[in-house]
Amino acid sequence: MFTVLKILRKLYLAFAGSRDPRHLAFGFSLGLCMGLVPQGLTEPFTLVFVVLLLVTRAGIGMTLTSFGLTKLLVMALGTGWLEQLGFIVLERLTFLHRLWATVLDLPVIALFGLDRYVAMGGLVAGLVLSAALWLPFVRFVVWFRTRGAPRLERYRVVRWLKKFWVFRLLGLVAG
Repeated sequence: MFTVLKILRKLYLAFAGSRDPRHLAFGFSLGLCMGLVPQGLTEPFTLVFVVLLLVTRAGIGMTLTSFGLTKLLVMALGTGWLEQLGFIVLERLTFLHRLWATVLDLPVIALFGLDRYVAMGGLVAGLVLSAALWLPFVRFVVWFRTRGAPRLERYRVVRWLKKFWVFRLLGLVAG
């Protein structure tokens, strides 16, 4: 229960904070792409995502939150749909065969394993969903800051959740 309150508090503070909504949206998009592409610690995708996260001003908390939620969604749905999408992109779209033959054989790109159906499907799904959800996410953050947060401020529970010392006390009591 206490961890749910901590997560809600951090999400509220992220949405109502002073960080640029575009940076939060980029963090959300980066986490979405990270969650859909299969990866491990030795995969080049992991290194690229970490470098992008550190170089850009993406919200790290938003990136990790969307990464976790996307990984849970992929675990629940399975990777079959990503494999089908990768198969369609790599095999069925015959007009792209020359492009894939050229690009996927490049020395650095070959390390990414984009010739695997799941990896290509995850990358395509991540890029398409990120592009589709970026603007609505920015608009949601702007709406939340202008209209949502002032409405929520009226409730005593929200004011209580914002206070840091309350969470320190709850952490000591809850152990």
